[in-house]
Amino acid sequence: MAKQYQLPFQLDDPTLLHFDSFINNEWVTAADGSRFEVSDPGTSLPWASCPNNSAADVPKAVESSHAAFEQFKKVNPRIRAQLLMKWDGLIRDARSDLAKILTHETGKPIAEAYGEIDYALGFTWWFAGEAERIQGGIAVPSAANRRVFTIKQPIGVAAALIPWNFPIAMALRKAAAAFAAGCTMIVKPSPETPITTLACITANRIYVQSGVYEKFAQLLKERTSALVVGHGAKADTTMGPVTTPRSLDKAEGQVEDAVKLGGKVILGGGRKKDCGGGYFFEPTIIMDMKADMLISREETFAPIAALYKFETEEEAVKWANDTSMGLASYAFTKDVDRTWRMLENLEAGMIGLNTGNASAAESPFGGIKESGYGKESGKDVAVAEYLITKTGTFTLEGQY
Repeated sequence: MAKQYQLPFQLDDPTLLHFDSFINNEWVTAADGSRFEVSDPGTSLPWASCPNNSAADVPKAVESSHAAFEQFKKVNPRIRAQLLMKWDGLIRDARSDLAKILTHETGKPIAEAYGEIDYALGFTWWFAGEAERIQGGIAVPSAANRRVFTIKQPIGVAAALIPWNFPIAMALRKAAAAFAAGCTMIVKPSPETPITTLACITANRIYVQSGVYEKFAQLLKERTSALVVGHGAKADTTMGPVTTPRSLDKAEGQVEDAVKLGGKVILGGGRKKDCGGGYFFEPTIIMDMKADMLISREETFAPIAALYKFETEEEAVKWANDTSMGLASYAFTKDVDRTWRMLENLEAGMIGLNTGNASAAESPFGGIKESGYGKESGKDVAVAEYLITKTGTFTLEGQY
């Protein structure tokens, strides 16, 4: 039996909250009964526990999902669309409660939690429409008496590994596309956020032209200094904690490495210790960054802005592309021609042009290089990942 905890929040609908795995229409524990604790990043205190599932738990999930798929694949696309819209409505009704849970799992401010849920709802809404847009095709045959056509069918049971950043949105983006296609899905949340299942594509390296480098750094410092760091549930908080203690250790190590190699910290630089024991790191800005520093080669899931000075456009593009990752890049310029060059020359799956937000239900999401392959969300892309193309060919007698 699960240990009882004192919830640090109150829900309008307490029946919404469950701490076990949902398999074959039942809430179940791990086969061996083991569990792990879920802590509030804003206090570091545990408030729930969830099943510590292992390989022994997989067959039951796969078998029940496959049995459901055998029926669900036959469901009319319009019915699938209606089911997605019903799900969309249930999430909207639970928006306030979901935001509270999300804040206490990820640490993000309550305003950002609401923002994630609204962002996530874009996927259930969008893919409800996509369910009825799945189409096959007819090809002009090379032989006069032959007819060739294709149909699209769901591929089967899919598995989704959900990251801890945007846990609700990432789950809905994957599951809604799969359901629209007629697939069933096994969802494995991150152990950091197992109940709702931060920002993933935040800019780590910021390249600033030398002519405005000092001015930009000062403006950024002024704006960043105005951030209110605190527990995400507080109404005035504009920046919460990082999600795990590991993130604190990594951020601290990256700052120390940068300083050792010549970086200059102009704001923050360490753990914030006056916020009640949570996993807080000071909003940090580092100037004089170089390519051999850890921040230049690693992802940074922490509030660290690393500023690099460049002279020419070619130099900036070369440095920006000097990474094994390729999820997202951003370019800000008043030059229209340069905007187009950035789109073509930056090596990333998504390019934000004069915007820091390049993700929406209607736009394909995905990276290149070691950031993966394939696309989620987006017209004619996401649902296709869950479909097979079946070709039919027959010979027409007596036509010619």
